[in-house]
Amino acid sequence: MASLLPPSRGASYGSSIGTSSENNNNIATTTLPTSSSLDPESLLDALDTFTTSNSAANNRYADLSTTNTTAEPSNDTQQTTQQHNFDPIDFLNQHYHTEQQLVTALPQLRSAISTRLTNLDDTLSTTLRHQSALAPTLERDVLHAKLAVQQLASRIAQVQSQAQASEVAVLEITKDMKRLDYAKQHLQRTITALKRLHMLLHAAEQLRKAAMVTPQQPIPKYAQAAHLVDATRLLLGHFDGYMSSVPKMRQVRK
Repeated sequence: MASLLPPSRGASYGSSIGTSSENNNNIATTTLPTSSSLDPESLLDALDTFTTSNSAANNRYADLSTTNTTAEPSNDTQQTTQQHNFDPIDFLNQHYHTEQQLVTALPQLRSAISTRLTNLDDTLSTTLRHQSALAPTLERDVLHAKLAVQQLASRIAQVQSQAQASEVAVLEITKDMKRLDYAKQHLQRTITALKRLHMLLHAAEQLRKAAMVTPQQPIPKYAQAAHLVDATRLLLGHFDGYMSSVPKMRQVRK
């Protein structure tokens, strides 16, 4: 154990306390019992806690130094960085004041470290076995997820195709409805024209009979004929658009 001591220290570890181990006094001595009743597990717990906080602090100050490369560090930053610089020799000197105490505690420390290493190995082995056991399940779940995504994509494509087909069908139906609407309008106009033509022919026949002179009717019915002439002219006005294209309408007009 003489190799752990720096050249400036003597046989007693207590002579170095208060000089180079000030950085460890604020961390370890506040949570650990005295050296006479020091538990190896407590010592290892304190060491784990210190190293964990030291790693986090180093990462934090490393990020701080990258953002402030040109600025000089403040006194508080330098002091805090020095407090997080761990020295194992100072740590042992702080908790074992004499070499005899350290030699006496070595078997217990070795046993505690061996136990922790064994527990760590068991934990790693259990974790690896659990992970290897879960690997097929994870692979199957990933495969199912991929299949579900593919099915969803296929379903979306199918819905889009159906929507396009529905749009085409709606356009075709709309065209048919427009054609039927045009046919309805033409049919209504045709029926109206036929009714007016029938009324025109009937009025012309009545006008002919009213203007005839027969033994039963020696004098024409001028009053009735006047009304029929007005009705005939009114009905002929509805067929002005057909006079140039339909020859029979010109004959009826004459």
